[in-house]
Amino acid sequence: MGRYDFRPSRVLQTSKRQLLASRIHHDPPWVSAVSQNAPAQILVRSQPIQHSGYTKQKAGRKVKRIFQPQNIAYPEDGMRRSFFAHHPWELARPRIVQEGNRLDGGGGGRAKEVWESVRPEGLALQSENVIRRQLWLIERENKDPQTAYDIARREFYRQRMRQDIERKVAKEEAMHVGAYFQKSTVAWGMELEDRKFFGFKEWANRRIVAMENARQAMVLGVDAKTSDEVEELVQSQELAAGEDQEMAADA
Repeated sequence: MGRYDFRPSRVLQTSKRQLLASRIHHDPPWVSAVSQNAPAQILVRSQPIQHSGYTKQKAGRKVKRIFQPQNIAYPEDGMRRSFFAHHPWELARPRIVQEGNRLDGGGGGRAKEVWESVRPEGLALQSENVIRRQLWLIERENKDPQTAYDIARREFYRQRMRQDIERKVAKEEAMHVGAYFQKSTVAWGMELEDRKFFGFKEWANRRIVAMENARQAMVLGVDAKTSDEVEELVQSQELAAGEDQEMAADA
């Protein structure tokens, strides 16, 4: 076969020869598709267009990765990286990527987008609004990137605070007319954490008492008790202490 293997490009001819030689009795299902869309016969790879980041190689140095596609970069990429680096929790919010077409006439062109505010009418507030608003300020009002980012970010904060206030007011109005809300996710998490913490604290106290009793038994020369016996001793001491407290309270 040599250096190159041409068998994949000649699979159609191979199938026809096998059919004529009665090696196979009928054409494979893919014969019609491959005959209509034959594999390319040009085996020479063309060099991709150097549209960005191209630097001329020095003489005597071997050129590397010349046939790999070039990276495509947009101004919005750096804006998104900067925004999410400062607001990582915005990544946890659901994002709707199809809403941008409602402002440009459905064609997807950026020339018709209208971002005079961070939340245009009819669109939900999300992190992508900050990037679009910043790009609008840079292109239409000739703002520098940092100033445009600060303006878009402050508008975004005001809209978020407005949403929080609206949710709180709606909850208070619903509770006023008799609605009942369960605990929030944060409240449930704190309750479970407190339960685990106090359970561990009680277990640690019992183990400290057991270790102290074992140490005293070793110092006084008393036979060392097993862990089960020490645990029973600790429980009996706790019960005795509880009865003493109850008697003192009754008195």
